[in-house]
Amino acid sequence: MIRHPILLTFVPGLVRPGEETAWQDLAACTETDPDSFFPELGEPTGPAKCICRGCEVTAQCLQYALDNHERFGVWGGLSERERRRLAGDPETSYLCTKKLHLMEGDNVRTDPKGARRCQACTAATPSRKTPATQPRKAAA
Repeated sequence: MIRHPILLTFVPGLVRPGEETAWQDLAACTETDPDSFFPELGEPTGPAKCICRGCEVTAQCLQYALDNHERFGVWGGLSERERRRLAGDPETSYLCTKKLHLMEGDNVRTDPKGARRCQACTAATPSRKTPATQPRKAAA
């Protein structure tokens, strides 16, 4: 059963009891034609992706699709093929640890130890560096 945010808004009973759906109420796709998010084979996905680019819950939508192994449609701005490519790479982290930003392109920074960090979250977090300590004076 296809459970896209746009369909979840209009079709009662598609949400499991206890399932978090607050992000789906904010999805930009709820105001558009659902057929554009499920193009036929060979049809362009560009129109749906344009809507996703302006959506404030794209990251949550993509994470939902990955967690639930959604096989069809455009979710979080990615087509079926793009999601399969992401899911096949165990080294790829889709969202930052705060689940706010996609870990791709300029948003990914690698620290000297090789850990991948979300640039947006890192820039927004105040530095935890401790002030340099003053050398103690020797007792006279």
